Formats: sequence, structure tokens, C-alpha cells
Amino acid sequence: MGALLQDVRYGVRTLIKNPGVALLAVFALGLGIGANSAIFSIVNAIMLRPLPVSEPDRLVLLFESKPEAGITKGQVSYDNYVEWKQRSTVFENTAAYQSQSFNVSTQAEPERVAGARVSSDFFAVVAARPARGALFTAEEDRPGGNRVVLISHNLWQRRFNSDPQAVGKTLTIDGGNYTVIGVMPEEFQFPSRRVELWTPLALVRSPEGQDDARGLNVIARLKPQSSLAQAQAEMSNIAHQIQEADGNTGWSVKVVGLAEHFVGNIRPAFVILFAAVVFVLLIACANVVNLLLARAAARQKEIAIRSALGATRMRILRQLLTESTLLSLLGGGVGLLLAYGGLKLLVASLPSQAAIPNAEDIGIDAQALVFTVAVSLLTGVICGLAPAWRLSRPDLNETLKEVVKGSTGTLGGRRVRKVMVVSEVALALMLLITAGLMIKSFTMLQQVTPGFKAENLLTMEMSLPREKYPEGYQVAAFYRRALEGIAALPGVQAVGMVNHLPLSGESTNVYFTVEGRPAQSSADEIFTGYRTVSPDYFNAMGIPVKSGRALDARDEEKAPGVVVINETMAGRFWPGEDPLGKRLKSGELGSNVPWLTVVGVVGDVRHSALTQEPKPEMYLPYQQEPLRSMFLVVRTAGEPTSLTPAARGAILAVDREQPVSNVRSMEAVISDANFGRRTTSTLLVVFAALALVLAAVGIYGVLSYTVAQRRKEIGIRMALGAQAGDMLRMILWEGLVVVSIGIVIGLALSLVAGRLLANLLYGVSATDPLTLVGVSGFLLLVALVACIIPARRATRLDPADILRYE
Repeated sequence: MGALLQDVRYGVRTLIKNPGVALLAVFALGLGIGANSAIFSIVNAIMLRPLPVSEPDRLVLLFESKPEAGITKGQVSYDNYVEWKQRSTVFENTAAYQSQSFNVSTQAEPERVAGARVSSDFFAVVAARPARGALFTAEEDRPGGNRVVLISHNLWQRRFNSDPQAVGKTLTIDGGNYTVIGVMPEEFQFPSRRVELWTPLALVRSPEGQDDARGLNVIARLKPQSSLAQAQAEMSNIAHQIQEADGNTGWSVKVVGLAEHFVGNIRPAFVILFAAVVFVLLIACANVVNLLLARAAARQKEIAIRSALGATRMRILRQLLTESTLLSLLGGGVGLLLAYGGLKLLVASLPSQAAIPNAEDIGIDAQALVFTVAVSLLTGVICGLAPAWRLSRPDLNETLKEVVKGSTGTLGGRRVRKVMVVSEVALALMLLITAGLMIKSFTMLQQVTPGFKAENLLTMEMSLPREKYPEGYQVAAFYRRALEGIAALPGVQAVGMVNHLPLSGESTNVYFTVEGRPAQSSADEIFTGYRTVSPDYFNAMGIPVKSGRALDARDEEKAPGVVVINETMAGRFWPGEDPLGKRLKSGELGSNVPWLTVVGVVGDVRHSALTQEPKPEMYLPYQQEPLRSMFLVVRTAGEPTSLTPAARGAILAVDREQPVSNVRSMEAVISDANFGRRTTSTLLVVFAALALVLAAVGIYGVLSYTVAQRRKEIGIRMALGAQAGDMLRMILWEGLVVVSIGIVIGLALSLVAGRLLANLLYGVSATDPLTLVGVSGFLLLVALVACIIPARRATRLDPADILRYE
């Protein structure tokens, strides 16, 4: 330990004597290590940290699946849930839940709270216990059971001021009084962190045997000896048995691990980002290796004297590695500061609707600190190993002779430095091309027309409680009065309503039958998107009516059933025909529902995502299909969010207990929908810029060192008649040859990396020639500038001064 402390003290003195080298190395390593620490913190919080439930690896979600209809993760019907629960043997327990928001009445303004309706065995499946009180019983999870509710720790603090006697008190939810029977622990966050209360699912069965609660999420806990593959095989077999019994062919079951469900879609982006920051760190390491190699040439005499006085090779290696480790630890400290600031900005930019698990926990924690220290130590060893290895075996006879003359550097040392520059250029080019492709892809995405006009459009969500509005005509009457009240506000140009907002991540799909083309079996059924809208919805959204008419006031409850379809649906099911006047009906095969007449065709809207082509869609009048949960869309003359208080007031004037939620401009909705691609592109650009700066510094440093080491050669050449232009070309040629080799290797690496990137791109190929050539040319230009500065310095050397010194 004493020897180590001595090495550290000497290393500190050495760094202080050479502040330029030390600052450059610390800066380069700080950028590389900081980028790695930031991305690790994100990956650790979202992908590596266990979900806040007991033994999450044993939890799975079950979905209905029909690949030919494009359904891979469909919600589950009550009948299937019951069948799966009774027949499966690989699960300890199975439960169902529905995510749902609730209206919670307050003395001031009513509040919309995210919650979930869960079956009585839900908490047994996720192995959760309340911090206070008790869980639901099977009797409470039945129609007509006691009105009870479990609340989150946050809601307990907010609504009951952390009252220890809160259990047993009453909470007014959706117009009804519910008894608080328990408070969940602070760490419990399921189905999502936003959920703040849980009520019994209490499914209602109609006389026909159909369940009223459609769209269930099913969660199960695997038995200790069961695997995911076994569960998938058994559930597929059960689905096949159910199909044989009821003839509903084509449906299957998809079993997905809980963690995979939450992070599977974002994993490719994080893999690319993590690879990018590793490359940035490697470029920084190459820079530091070159700096230390350059410094090593100047320390040859010092090391030779140490060896001559009896220092062993291991002693010299230890001293030199201690110095490089000190540099990397200082770089790690700088990197932590950069990562901390960067993560603060990233978390602040997360959209409020982001369904990212543990997103609020992103930050520099103990694991991130351990990771940063480990990376710093490893980086120090990597950066110091090559220079230390070369310096630890000096030629004492030759080195000590060069007390005055100095050294021109060994051929091996020059080769190592050139290899480092080639590596920097190759990695930097790959990152630049990746960033260029992502930016071009995002630019193409920004140019996509969503099918509506997002400017000056305010959106908000409302959900009417069943107990207060049990009948459809009551629901329609409330929304009619709310629409009239908002339409009368100053600055409102149009107001409409839809059950699922475009690009909100929510949608409803139904089967339908075209008159004259009956489906012979469930395999022949046609699938389409389904939306309920108000009369002025298309006008408010700026969706053009291509033919026929839009829905209007005449399409009231007792009027004949009508429907408006989009262009894609018209072209697909009535190609070359006029769809106006055609009839269809929604619902599964054999369902007894009335026929609907097509009265209009509207433009296509990209409802799911801007990257997905429009799908067939039908729009029904809300008066004929009244739904309790709807989105309002308000076209304003000015800035849309400024109308929020007035719009809230108009709704409270209809029902003072009715809250609104998710108040955003439509432009914010689109921005949130593109958040993942935008963030990935931005981070890649930042990392690519860091790589470019580090590569340029590396090229400049190597050529500067080359000029300094070849002063004698340059002086002799100029004394023998070489012109300044000759020296300029010689140095530039040497630099550009190394850079060109790096560019060729970088292009090859980029083609390989493009395969991983292909799924994240839109409107651009992973081998886009313009991007490959343009980025390569830009990097060559930057490299040329980095080469010119030391090359011009070589032309200004005075051969007389050089030879006199030699």
C-alpha cells in the first residue's frame, strides 16, 4: 500500500508538470465515460432494474392473437379468461385487470385519477400486500358486491393527508361512495406508476351470456418449475381446443414475459445507443493512447535512468498504469457531472403519457457510480497498457546516448499511433452515418401528413361515470350540452369529439360484414378500425370529406344507422365502385346488429403512428353509439392551450363534478408520439458530434507529434532544396492516407450496422448512397482541416535553426 501511495503521489506530480496532456486526456475520457454513464443509467432503470413486483421473471401476460388479422397482442374476452384460468396447469394463479381512469370528487375541482379494475386474485398473482388494511375478497369481486377501493401511497398522502385512520373512510368515485379498505405500499406501481387506485373488476354478465367488460388484460404467475416455452405450448393447445369447440378459428394465445412486454419495443433503440457510447469511449481511449505514446517518447530518458538504477519492469509498469488510471478516474469524475446534467434534461423532456417503466427513477444511483468507477479503471488500464509496455523495456545504451538529441520515435510507436487514428476515423464515420440516417429518417417522418390539421387544436379527455349516466341518451345529452357550451366560447372555430384520438396509442377494431358478401366462417371475417365521432368532428380536425356528406345532427338515436368510411376502406372493399349507399354491419359472425348505410367518404388519417400506412376505418355518429369516454377536439383562432380554463368552465357548467384530463395541444400529441425516434436521433447526433471532435483532435495530435518528431528530417529536406509546398503535400499525404483507410473501414462497418438500424428507419434505406457519400465527404473535410494546421507548421520551420540545434 505504501508503494501504491508513492506511485499515486508521483503520478499526481507528473500530471501537474504536464497540464496540457492531462487536461486533454481528462476531457476526452470525460466525454466518453460520461456518455456511457448516462446511457447505462437509462438502461439500468428501464431494462435491468426489476419491475416493482415480487419475482417479476415469473410473471407473464396472456394475449389473444390472430396474426392474419394483424392482431398480435389483443385484449382478452371474459369467456376466454375463464377457460384459460380453469384449464391451465403451468400457472400458480391467473388474474384479470383493466386500466381505467376514475372521476374522484373533491371539495374544489374534481380530479381524474388513473386506476385499474382488478379481479380479487390480482394481488395474489403480483404477490403484493397492502401497507395498511386488507385486500379484496371474492365476494366483493362480484356484481352487487360492496363498493371498496384500495388506494396508492401517493393518493393516501394527497387526499387523506397521510391519515393513519384513512382505512374505513369514504372516497367518492364516479359519483358513488367507496370504502377505503387498504393503502398499498409506496413502492407498489402496477399496472403502471400512474395508477393510484384499484377497485374490484366485478364483471357483469348479460342475459345472452356475453360479458359486459370487454378488453381484459390477463396476468399469470408461472409455477417455479414451469418455463415460458412450456406456458406458450400449453396455452396454444388450450386455444386450439377452444376453437374446435366453438368453431372460432384463427385465434391463438400469445404468452409474453412481463419485462419483455414493457421494454421489448424500445430495446433495439437502446442497443444502438449503448453501442454508440461504447464507440465514443473507444475513440476517446484511442486519443488518450496517442497522447500517452507521445508523452512516452519524451520520458524515455527518465525511464532508462530508473531502470539503470535498479527499477524492475513490473515496477515501471505499475507506475505508468497508476498514472493512466489517475487520468481515467479524473475523466470519470468529469463524466459523472456531464451525465448528471444530461439525465436531468432527458427526464424533464419525457412526455407525460410516456409508458416507460421506472422512467422517474432514471438518474445517477449507486449502481451507476459503481459502473462509472469500473469503466474508469478499465479505461485507465486499456489506455495505459500500450505506452507502459513500450516504456517498460528501454534500450539503456541507446536511450542514454540521446541525452541531448532526443528521439525521433520508433517505427513501432508510429504504427501504433496510426492504427489508433484509423480506428478513431472508422468508428467516428460509423456513428456519423448512423446519426445521419436517423436524422434523415426523422426529417422524412416530419414531412408525413397525418391526415388532419394539428395547428391550433386543443384536446382533452372526459369519462362519464356509469352510475351517474346509466343510459345512452343521458350520455349523448351531456356531450351535446358540453359541445354547445364550448362552441359558444370566444375564439372557438369548431369543436368535435371522438372516442380515440389519433396517435394517442389507443384504438378499437371490429369485424364487419359487407352486404352481399357474407362471411362463411370466422376466418373470412373482415377487420377494420372503428371510431365514434360527433357531427362536427371532421371539420374540427380538418379531415376533408371526399364524397358524400359528414355526420350531422340528423343522425340522432332513432334515425337510420349510417357510417362514414375512409378512402382506404372505400378503395379496398369497393374498388372502382361508388361506396355511397352501400351497406355493412359491424360485429362478429352471426351477431344481430342493424345494417349501416355508407353516407360519406373522408380522407385517410394515420391513427396508429406516422410510420404506419392508413388502415380501413369507419366512423359512427356518437348519438347512435354513445360512449362514456371521449376526447374533445377544439379548433381555436389562437394558441390552443390558452382556451383550457374556459373549456373546463364550460364542462363544469354542465356537471360540476365532471373533470377533464390529458389536456394537450394536438401538436404536443404528435410530438409525444414521435418522442422515441426524436430522442434516439438527438442522442445519436450528440454522440456522433463527440466522436467527430475526438477524431479530429486525434488526427491533429498525431500529425503535430509527427512534425515535432521529424523536425530534423524536414530541416535536411528543406536544406537540400525542398520547397514549402513539398513539405505541405508530404504531411498532408501522410495524414490523408491514414484517414482514407479509416473511412474505407468505417464504410464497411456502417453497412454491417445498417442491418441493425433498418427497423428504426422510415423513408430511407440503411445504405442510402447520399448519406454515405455526404457523411464520408464531411469527415474527410474535417480531417483535412485537422491535417492542414500541423502541415503548415512544418512549412514554417527554419532549416538553419533546426540543423544548428541538431
